[in-house]
Order: sequence, then structure tokens, then C-alpha cells
Amino acid sequence: MSAHQESESFALPPGTRALYIGPPKSGTTALQAAASAARDELYTHGVVYPGSGESHHREIYAFMGRRDRRGKSTRGRMTRQDIGRAPAPGEWAALMDEIRAEPSRRVLISHESAARATRRMARRFVDELGADRIHIIITLRPPADVLPSRWSELVKEGMTDTFDGWLRRLYLGQGRRLARGTRRYLNQAGLVRRWAAVAGPENVTVIVVDGRDKNFLSDVFEQLLDLPARTLARAGTGNSNRSMTVEEAEIVRRLNTRLERFRGTRWFRYIDAFRTSALNRALVYRTPAPGESRLRLPSWAVEFAARDGRRYARRIRTSGVRVIGNLRALRTHRQRQTRNESRTQLEAPAQPEVPTQPTAQTSGVPASRLALELVWGAIRGGVDYARGALRIKWTQVTWIRRAVRGPRQIRARRLDSDRLN
Repeated sequence: MSAHQESESFALPPGTRALYIGPPKSGTTALQAAASAARDELYTHGVVYPGSGESHHREIYAFMGRRDRRGKSTRGRMTRQDIGRAPAPGEWAALMDEIRAEPSRRVLISHESAARATRRMARRFVDELGADRIHIIITLRPPADVLPSRWSELVKEGMTDTFDGWLRRLYLGQGRRLARGTRRYLNQAGLVRRWAAVAGPENVTVIVVDGRDKNFLSDVFEQLLDLPARTLARAGTGNSNRSMTVEEAEIVRRLNTRLERFRGTRWFRYIDAFRTSALNRALVYRTPAPGESRLRLPSWAVEFAARDGRRYARRIRTSGVRVIGNLRALRTHRQRQTRNESRTQLEAPAQPEVPTQPTAQTSGVPASRLALELVWGAIRGGVDYARGALRIKWTQVTWIRRAVRGPRQIRARRLDSDRLN
């Protein structure tokens, strides 16, 4: 935040419905976890964080009609049949009922899936939340920092592309194109301008995240919501959805490759037994070893990311939205580019570059401990899945028994009544 910005008042008017759309890997998970943990305290200061979950992913999925593939373990009331289906519209309706019941308080709604919205869908959000009340909040990080984190997240979801191969799809058009929703939010300037066009630039705030200050994002949100200092920082639960190391990502990616060829598993089993349990155990409870490497852009892609950052900064600066932070940070990166790298090589490398980052096989870090955590988590996930399936079957049997028993009992009562008469 610059000096002149610190003296400004960022507070949104009471009654504002703030929709924080991310995009992914820009600090959303940590902020949502803090808001959820401080839900009661926020309410005492005039801010509603509706619902009871950590984020509003189910409700926003319901509004957008998106299929929920995150797995039943992420939400207690989900069953195996719910995975891969869009949540019921009633989930969004219930959220809106809670929001409308608090017309004088500021409201915060958040999940990064809204960043995938088309212009038409963004217009629906504005109309639903109220054009005179809505305020869109977007957080941005330099593309050079976002791309490694985003690829890591996609690998968690089952993708088999190497990082280099995925970047070649993005920048060089090699292979199949990235999904439209992914391209939609990776284009940071397009994301900002799309929402500014439907909500009005005066109703959009862009926060350029300062990675050097761990409290920067929570400090800005406290000002936006007119909360006492450190309200969100104190409530932080440490859930920051960390990215995988090079070694972790390579093991998971290779496992995805095996599973892709294995016909004996289905998506919901992968979600429950591996991603939800094994990865949670490996990433949440595991501390990477000192020798494990942080995923970084290969040298040929660094200039592409810096070029995009410069272009995004120019377009956002002229969009008319409020910017908190330094837009010049979008064009920077934490990697040093060699001076003798040729322009031709940057624009169209002929052959894949030999990886400069160590892999799980070459790093010297024992992969056995990581593999042990993943296997142990998968076993626990398999047990939980089996128990869940057993509960579902028993519930179904009980329901069938009641359904069959009901008519018989009614018929018996009628026979007894006829005999008495």
C-alpha cells in the first residue's frame, strides 16, 4: 500500500454486499478461513459472513449451475450421488434469505469459482445481489507466482500434464487449449474489465497482494469492512492451501497418470480416497523437508509471464476501478532471467528444456516419507469411504423397510377396525 493510500478511507458503505471472487491462488483460502473463524466477532461489528461453512463454494456453484467435483468429504451433507452434480438451487436461495434479512449490515460473500463467470453470468450476480449494493473485490498476484500454484492445484484435481507441457499449452498453443474457464481468470485484465463492465468501475476494488507482508490482505479487508485492526489477522487459522513442492507434485502427477489408465476406479473414489484424505494428510500435516524445491517457472516462460503482467497492469490502470497496492508488482517475478537468453528461444523454443528443478527421483530427498504419508492417507480415505457407503446402504435399507412396512401396518389396522365394527 502506498503512503497516500494509507490515508484514504477504503470502508464500503453499510448495507454493501461485497462479492470477493479471488481468483484462485491469490489468498482466498486464508481470508475465507479467517472470516469463518471470526464470524461471530464480525457480526458484532456490523459485518455478516453468511452460512456456516468456510466459504460459499456450494452456494455459488448452485447459482452458476456448476458441477461440484470436490468430493463429499468437503461438505458433511453430501453423499456419493452428489459428486459431479450441481448443488440444488435452494442452497443459493437460503444464502440470499440470510443476506436479505440483514439490510443494514455489510455482507461478505466469497468463493473463487465466481472468477470463472462469463460476462452474462457476472451480470446475473449483479442483478441478484443488487446493482445498488454490490461491490466486487478482486485480488491479484504476479502471473509468475500464480501459474506454478495453479498448475499444482490442477494436479491435485487429477491433471497429468507436466508443468512445462501445461505452460506450452498456455503460451505456445501446443496441444489442446486450456479450459475456457481457466483462461478466463488467468487473464487478469480481462477479469477486471469484465466485472467493471457489469457492476460499474466504481463498484470494483482490485487488491494487488504484497507477498512480503503476510497481514497485507487481512489489513485491507479490515479497512474495507470497517473492522477493528487485526480482527481477521487474529482469527487466521493457518489454512493457506499451500502449493505442493516439486517432489510432491511429481509423485501425485505420476499417480494421476497411472489412475488415468486404470479402469477400476471412478472419480468419486479418487476424490474421497486420495485427494480429500491422502493429499490433505500430506499437505496439511506434512512439513516439506529442507531439500525439497519450490516450483518455479522454467526460464523460457519467465518473459511471457512478465509480458502478461505489464499488459495487465496497463489495462487495469485505465479501467477506472479502485486499485489498492502497486500494479507494477504484476510485471515482476522472483526469478532471475539470464542475460544471454535469446529472444527466439523465448518466443518459440524448439525442444522442451531440460528441467532445471530437481524431481522426486533426483533431488536426494527420500521420497519414502512422502509416499508413506500419501499411502496412509489413501488407506484412511478408503476406510472412510467404505464406512460412508455402508451408512448410505443401511439408510437405504431402513427407508425401504419403512416404505414396505407402512402399507402393511395400515392394512392391518383397517382389518382390525372392520372386525370391531
